[in-house]
Amino acid sequence: MRIVYIFYAFICYSLGTRAQTMTPALKAPDTSLLKLAVDPATPVSRYHFYSVEVMDCRDDTASVGYHKPHRNQYKFFILRPSASAEIASWYASALRTGEDKPGIGHLLVCLRKLRVSDESTPIVYLKETKNKPMDGADKGTVLKVEFYLQQDDHYYPLYRFDSIVPGIGKLSAKAGEFISLALAASLKPLFAKDLTAITAKSKKLSLQDILTYNQKNKNALILEATGYRKGVYASFEEFRSNKPGITDYDLVEDKLSDALFVKKGGAEYAFRDAWGYSDGKDIFVNSSNKFSQLVRIGNTFYFKGLKKISGVSIDPTTGIPTLIFTGGPKVGKTVYTADYKYYQVDMETGDVY
Repeated sequence: MRIVYIFYAFICYSLGTRAQTMTPALKAPDTSLLKLAVDPATPVSRYHFYSVEVMDCRDDTASVGYHKPHRNQYKFFILRPSASAEIASWYASALRTGEDKPGIGHLLVCLRKLRVSDESTPIVYLKETKNKPMDGADKGTVLKVEFYLQQDDHYYPLYRFDSIVPGIGKLSAKAGEFISLALAASLKPLFAKDLTAITAKSKKLSLQDILTYNQKNKNALILEATGYRKGVYASFEEFRSNKPGITDYDLVEDKLSDALFVKKGGAEYAFRDAWGYSDGKDIFVNSSNKFSQLVRIGNTFYFKGLKKISGVSIDPTTGIPTLIFTGGPKVGKTVYTADYKYYQVDMETGDVY
């Protein structure tokens, strides 16, 4: 079984070297400072808020994404003086807050997820798809925020906005606009809410209730562990609890594809759906059938790895590469390439983005 699998991988991917992806430690990186701007045409809410406060409840509060100006250079996007302060200022400007007139209360926003990326969502072609790869990705912003209305010491949950908002343009130049577009989208449900009815019927929460709820992701045992148990994580939950369900395994590595073989009950088989594994010292996550080392930052993990493998078919007559995901015939030699980028683990779902 193992010999057949390795031979299949060799034929499909034309691989010849053994090289596990080791994630370099993320040192103090170069940064790109983003500016957020409120569109003057942003609709005005029918309710007046005295102020807006943003709590940054993300797993990693250091940056809001990154880009690659050059092949081996990484610049992380940041908001100053902080993401919470900058986003609170944006919401306050958009909602025209202030103590100058009677209002319904204060607005509390819990920022659960914010990441601007050139691979935020699978690409969708609305027009001609000829000669375009069907496994590409769109630029945009991953945003998850929760809104609460504060009156005195009581907080009323309003709604959660959890979406991916695509953007158009070069990421390095437009990242601030991408985030502003996503923030504007997150306000649309607020304009349709009957806040008076919500305060009359909704359960009252304390600030401690909200803090406790947003602390759940940070209580994962893997974040408290002083060491990692050796073995294979069959699921994200096994990883979160630092309890690999399979302890006997072998890893066969190749340039673009790895094979994990587990041993259980006297049998050995390829385990292609494993979330990851630990060698007892480091943790490796499975992304696009490649295991990449996780690096702890804040209350989450990053890795330099893959989300997809791209392939081109070289026309033997012209030598010109042709994308092979168009549905057309594959001719000549197929060349597969990997674009390694930094990804973050969502500690609530196990997804990487």
